[in-house]
Order: sequence, then C-alpha cells, then structure tokens
Amino acid sequence: MFISADLQEPPELIDIAAGEWLEGSNIVVFARSRRSDSLSVRLNSRIFYMLVRKFVDREYGPNGFCSFLISSKYLKQIEHSAKSTFLHTLVWSTNSKPKVIPYERRRRRHGKSGWNFRKRVSAALDAILGNSISPIRFMSIIGILIISGTFLLSCFLIYGRLFGGIEIAGYVPVILSVFFCSGSIILSVSLIGEYVARIYLNVDGKPRVIVEETRAKT
Repeated sequence: MFISADLQEPPELIDIAAGEWLEGSNIVVFARSRRSDSLSVRLNSRIFYMLVRKFVDREYGPNGFCSFLISSKYLKQIEHSAKSTFLHTLVWSTNSKPKVIPYERRRRRHGKSGWNFRKRVSAALDAILGNSISPIRFMSIIGILIISGTFLLSCFLIYGRLFGGIEIAGYVPVILSVFFCSGSIILSVSLIGEYVARIYLNVDGKPRVIVEETRAKT
C-alpha cells in the first residue's frame, strides 16, 4: 500500500484498499475527485495531469492519484523498471485494469509540502519522457513542416521572379536557406531521437506482459 504520510489522504483508504484486494482486485487506485489545496497547487497539478493525458495515456485520471494498492505479483514485475520514470504512470500502465475509487483530498493542516515546483517539473519530465516518444514525433512534424513551408515559399518566389516580375531582395534567399537548414537539423535530430527512444524502450525494464496466473502442466 502506497499512501502519503501528511494525512491529506484519509487513513481509512487503507481499509478500503484491503477490502478491494480481498475481493480480487490486484491494483486499487484512489483518484482525487476534489482537492482542498491552494490555487497554485491545483493549477500546477491540472497542467501536469493534462500533459500526462495528452502524451502518455488518455485514460489517466484528470486529477491523478497519490494512494494505491498493488498486489505482490504485480509489484515484483515492475520493481526493476528504469529509475527515471514516474511510479504512478507505471502502476497505471500495467495490463491489469485498476480498480478506481474516488475520494476527496484533505487540506494540509500541519507543516509544508516538500513537493516544490522543481520536483513537479522533474516528475512531469519523468512521466512524459519515461513513458512516451510523442515529444520526439512532435519535433519531427515541426521539422517536416518547416522544410515543406520553405520549399513551397521558394517555389512561389521563383515563379514570381520568372513570370510575375517580383523583385527578390538578396536577403530572401539567405532567410530561406536558414529556414531550410533549421528544418533539416530538427528533422535529423528527431530521427536520431527515434533510434535512441527505441533503445530506451528495449532496456527500460518495464514488463511487456503481466503474468496473471500460471498453471502446472498435468
């Protein structure tokens, strides 16, 4: 059972999770239906989970979750995953569909949270870059669009120069060359990133399948 020690998650969740586990649920997550935090905390969390839903998993809860229970057989298969990953997205991405239970996150009464802005940014990078190659694909699309736009603009200017009497100043070819080279560099780096991402996906240690049950051969 994973639960925060600041008492913003009700301790009663432990009993609820244990009950669900006894009924056969391998993974139980407690999704926040409402949180009594400051405006800045709620805004940062909303942006964070919006990015996770956009780049990692569209089914991920809009308010995320902190507390969860995971059975030992699933824990053993994910405990050797890469260090630079976000635990909660790793738990959510297992092949077993988790049992989701909503709850209201309490307001902090004592102390100050150590979950500062720097840690939130680090967690966001781990969650997105450790579970998705969409940012690399996005950069590839940008490179292709820049190259395509430069090519189309070059054709337009050449046609206008030959048949339309458009005067082309000397800086225009320079600007077009800069855009074309920039697009080519972005696309080339993105292609290298695609290869690196495939290497990462093969060595990150995440289970490709989860073994639900094994049976002895008779």
